[in-house]
Amino acid sequence: MEKSKKQDIYTVEYELSGVIFYKNVTSFSFNEAKQQIQSNFLDAKIRAVTILENEVSDNIH
Repeated sequence: MEKSKKQDIYTVEYELSGVIFYKNVTSFSFNEAKQQIQSNFLDAKIRAVTILENEVSDNIH
């Protein structure tokens, strides 16, 4: 069975230069959410990825 192509909202917790950051991203999977942060911050250490909602909100970028 094919999985639906629906984006969800994820919070990615990551560490960069000893500081912990949290960023909400929209993506199709946990791995894609993680990759969005890693592509912007190559030295980031991903600590956690959490799904927030099962729907996309227009005010989260």
